Amino acid sequence: MTSKYNYLAKPRIYYQNLDTLDRLREYVSQKLEHPLKATAKNTVFSNNGTSDIMIIGEAPGADEDEQGQPFVGRSGQLLMKIFESIGLTREKLYITNLVPWRPPLNRNPTFEEMDFFLPIMKKHIRCKDPKVIVLLGGIITKALISKDIVISKVRGTFIDLEIEGKTYKVLPSFHPSYLLRSPMMKKLAWEDMCTLKKEII
Repeated sequence: MTSKYNYLAKPRIYYQNLDTLDRLREYVSQKLEHPLKATAKNTVFSNNGTSDIMIIGEAPGADEDEQGQPFVGRSGQLLMKIFESIGLTREKLYITNLVPWRPPLNRNPTFEEMDFFLPIMKKHIRCKDPKVIVLLGGIITKALISKDIVISKVRGTFIDLEIEGKTYKVLPSFHPSYLLRSPMMKKLAWEDMCTLKKEII
């Protein structure tokens, strides 16, 4: 039996009038179809921040799925502590994820899912048009930069990312869930934030 969903058929977002965050949010929450939507409680599009510092993770977890907001669970609390160490509160950040729905059992997004949602994320970036982008973890870094990339080798270094003719400064760093499992790496994440602070001052 043929699946209802064809992962190779990317969302045809460029044929729609999705030139603002509000329109893109409405499209994702009301019109975009994907199997993950059926198993999630809420669409997690972004927080309500108006900052030009865009933070992108991989996918919502259980707490995020419950509240419909990104990075509100244990890893999100650690993330906020890290950003607050350089004077950035949650209200001063625009936070989102590559995947808007929680994968079952909090598993990582598959490569097929990453490819499916990548056009949405690129449009999200263009609509937001941030000054700088921070990528949290290897999954989102692989999706936006290169599948062959190793997060430990590129973290803390700005990479140019071109989307629709515009180049964005992208800073990969560790995902806070990894830092919870490997607390000795928090020092490196803090160094990444210092690099970010120098860029935005």
